[in-house]
Amino acid sequence: MYHHPPSTSAASPMSLQEQALSPSSNVPRRRGHHGIDTENKHGTAHAYQQRILELETLLQNEKKRSLDKMRLLLDEQDKSHDLQTRFSSLQTKIKTLEATISRHDTHTRDLQASVAAANARQASLVHEISDKTKHVDKLTQDLATAQKTNALLLANTQPAASRPPPPLPTVATSYTQVQSRNPPATSTSSSSLGALLGQFPALPRRIPSELGPSKDAAAVAMLQRRLALVDKEYRHTHTKYIELKELCARQCVREAD
Repeated sequence: MYHHPPSTSAASPMSLQEQALSPSSNVPRRRGHHGIDTENKHGTAHAYQQRILELETLLQNEKKRSLDKMRLLLDEQDKSHDLQTRFSSLQTKIKTLEATISRHDTHTRDLQASVAAANARQASLVHEISDKTKHVDKLTQDLATAQKTNALLLANTQPAASRPPPPLPTVATSYTQVQSRNPPATSTSSSSLGALLGQFPALPRRIPSELGPSKDAAAVAMLQRRLALVDKEYRHTHTKYIELKELCARQCVREAD
């Protein structure tokens, strides 16, 4: 290691003695320099302490502001979480409402289709009932006409069947009277059956056949059977009409609810 040579400017023993003999000339100067250094050190330390206090104050303020910001951030996060939760809940409710509305729309369309079908069926039943009513009225009129015809036939055939034939003197007398009024040789029409019956006014002019009443009775029975069948169909159709009407009323009330 390199050593520096001793300085040639070192104080001589004489100068040291002189300094020792006169300490007053040097001590105050040293004391003054030492006082200045001490004051400078104290001022610097005080400035450092002041700066440290200011920095600590700034640090505390920054910490406080940071804590406030963190607190605000946490509050905002809590609010955001609450809003997100509410938003998710509202989305779920909206989806549920949309599904419910879709089901209601489908049910409404089904009800409208059912009501339209019921109205069409009701109109068809009304038309069918009207036709059957007209048919029943026609059959009733036909039955009344047949009953009147049968009554007339019975009225015309009953006297001939119940009354005994006129006595022979009456027939002979009538024949004698007719012969005296219209000789048989004067007219060729007297040989016919109508002319012959005209010569006997006491006898009935219309002699019904044996099969006539039975045919009329069969026709009347057939008309009565047809009338009973149509009446049964009419009652059945009317019952269906009442049931369909009640069903339409219930569907309308359900749709209104």
